[in-house]
Amino acid sequence: MKKILLCSINARYSQTNLAIRYLASYITKNVPAAAVCIREWTIQQQLLDIIRDIAEEEPELVLFSVYIWNRELSFKAMGELKKLFSDMPVGAGGPEVSWQAERIFRETPVPDFIIQGEGEKTAAELAAAITGGKKRSLSLPAIPGIWYRSADKPETALFSGERELIGNLDSIPFPYALAGNLPEDAANRILYYESARGCPFRCAYCLSSLDKSVRYFSLERVIGDIDFFLEKRLPLIKFVDRTFNLDTERYCAIWEHIIRNHNGVTTFHFEIAAEYLSDAAFALLERAPEGAIQFEIGIQSVNGETLRRVRRSADTEKAADKIRRIPPQIHTHLDLIAGLPGETLADIRRSFDYTIALRPQMLQLGFLKILSGTEMEEIAEKEAIVFTESPPYQVLQTRQLPWRDIQTLRDIEHLLDIYYNSGRFPSVCILIAETPAELPPHTGSAFDFFRLLAEKLSGEGILYLPRKQTGYFSSLAELFAGKHHLMERLRFDYLSAEKPGAFPGWFERRYHKTAHEQALRVHTNIQSSRERYARSEYEVFAIHPLTGEERETEILFLYESVKTRFVILNSTG
Repeated sequence: MKKILLCSINARYSQTNLAIRYLASYITKNVPAAAVCIREWTIQQQLLDIIRDIAEEEPELVLFSVYIWNRELSFKAMGELKKLFSDMPVGAGGPEVSWQAERIFRETPVPDFIIQGEGEKTAAELAAAITGGKKRSLSLPAIPGIWYRSADKPETALFSGERELIGNLDSIPFPYALAGNLPEDAANRILYYESARGCPFRCAYCLSSLDKSVRYFSLERVIGDIDFFLEKRLPLIKFVDRTFNLDTERYCAIWEHIIRNHNGVTTFHFEIAAEYLSDAAFALLERAPEGAIQFEIGIQSVNGETLRRVRRSADTEKAADKIRRIPPQIHTHLDLIAGLPGETLADIRRSFDYTIALRPQMLQLGFLKILSGTEMEEIAEKEAIVFTESPPYQVLQTRQLPWRDIQTLRDIEHLLDIYYNSGRFPSVCILIAETPAELPPHTGSAFDFFRLLAEKLSGEGILYLPRKQTGYFSSLAELFAGKHHLMERLRFDYLSAEKPGAFPGWFERRYHKTAHEQALRVHTNIQSSRERYARSEYEVFAIHPLTGEERETEILFLYESVKTRFVILNSTG
């Protein structure tokens, strides 16, 4: 049997590549004469190690799955392979190459060919051609959906013709059922999954806008696949459907099945449009166990004119109302995009404050990327948007957003991850989201708080220096100095983060050993006195640190394996 090798270089070890698993499953089903093998690495691995792994497989055909994050290393690997095996076909597919084959062929000698768009049928026909031939040769013009090099002018791209999309998605086997497709350490990995393909929306910056139809795997198929994940007790399954909640009856049936059969371990992640959540969906979500379901919701901007210019159909007020109704046990991740055409720093500030006030567990401040094949390429040229020529094709400046403003936003993004998204500052984050006027510079803007903090740390030359966790607390302590209620909240967050090895100078200790001992006896069943103290802490606060009420509050902190649990012992006042 002739070996077909499907390759992916992932951004992180925890990731798995869904595309090569689909190809492997489809080829195995439809071309039984082919021996299909998948291999994954990370961008941190050495090029020579990747080349050795591929060479030792002795494949007849190699296909790379190429994305923004692995483009450079994938192309280097392809180039070195062709030096070793000049007659071995080396191809590529994926969003980073599908729509720019002509440019790639002009600029680089590899790959030999590029699969455009949906790749299962094309890859299967390539595999059939390889296994049916006597040598490493392919008649690429005979296989639809492929860009290939002209024999006379290798830098010239020729196209074999459009390939029809797969009508019955159930004809594609479940990607994790094939032997070897489920990682041995799947319990430590993120698994990606799709229940539909395509998107009905036309967002100018998104590659999904190119596939304007929406096709579904059958509900029965999806339910069966979910049962597989639940049975395997896998930790995180990320649905890659661009807008999952389009069909109310369908998505509610899926959520109902997850809620009814949840195993207490597996989290299912969905990208949704909040404005389309129905009353039936909210009734379901109220019953969802904590950790069963999480949402990612793209706000992008609250500037209506900007959204219109990038063809994003969104009712931000309606979406906000729906987001506020999402039950607290559903982890919610909201996204913003900086650098959209027409937006100033003041516009982004308004979107930032509006979005963080919705109290998401995570807020991502991302930057516009000008992806090849999207309408955003044309808009960027008309709007004089400057962006990097190499991946990730990220905006550098626009007419309304100069380079220095972009750097300000990058600094804020950095601190947002440290202080808000990390979950280590729960009490301070309540102020950031709900009452930012209490925080310096007292403008009522969470954006301004992060900008002030960024300016402070940048001035000290430590903004991007790696520091211990205590250092991040100390920076806030300096900013909060003299503000009693802010320091009390910071003291609470410091003890919530982890068991302190020592207390910094800014931490005002109000410890009572007798009260600590009594609380441990009442609220723990740990027999060893030494272990009880090693896994707990006691402190008195002048305010209730989560509500801000002016009343003395005693709290017992219990440091458990997953997270800190705290017990409010009594409040007086």
